[in-house]
Amino acid sequence: PRTGDVERVPLDASDPEGPDVGSVATLTVDRRGWLWVGTRSGLLRVNPTTRRCERVDLPGERVLAVSSILDGAGGELWLGTSDSTLLRFDPAGGSLARFELPPELKATGADAEHLFWTSLVASSSEELLVGFCSSGLFRFNRAEGRFAPLDPELNRLLRSHRRLVTSMARDDAGDLWVCTYDGGLVRVPA
Repeated sequence: PRTGDVERVPLDASDPEGPDVGSVATLTVDRRGWLWVGTRSGLLRVNPTTRRCERVDLPGERVLAVSSILDGAGGELWLGTSDSTLLRFDPAGGSLARFELPPELKATGADAEHLFWTSLVASSSEELLVGFCSSGLFRFNRAEGRFAPLDPELNRLLRSHRRLVTSMARDDAGDLWVCTYDGGLVRVPA
């Protein structure tokens, strides 16, 4: 961008000052070019042409903070929420599916306050890799709707040192890079 060529995009087209949506936690652009915004007050969608923003009501859900978003291969959106729920949302049809992290995989004690998804990465057409703030890294089988630890030993290490997973990315070699709060960077080889 050119210097000084910055535009504030209101988070509600009807209110130039925008609604009180709380903090913006995450962004992604889907294959259709729509910008999806995860906030403490839910999910927003921004049309890239008009730059108009609208709230997206998720069927059957109370307002949830959306902490991570992944554009799925089939046009669906995967949403990590503040209540340890993973959602699959179909923007075209409006359908929504919920997937809960089983209690035995959740952190307990002092770490239980950090029960939200922080990062989603596509691993394959059948699997997502999901970062959970205080419980570590998990594989999510899309067909079965089930979670399993990515590496139980790594999760024990992350939890024992209170290393909260903050984000993840895959490189061209397939290695997974994991950022942790106060714990630096972790590489998980492909």
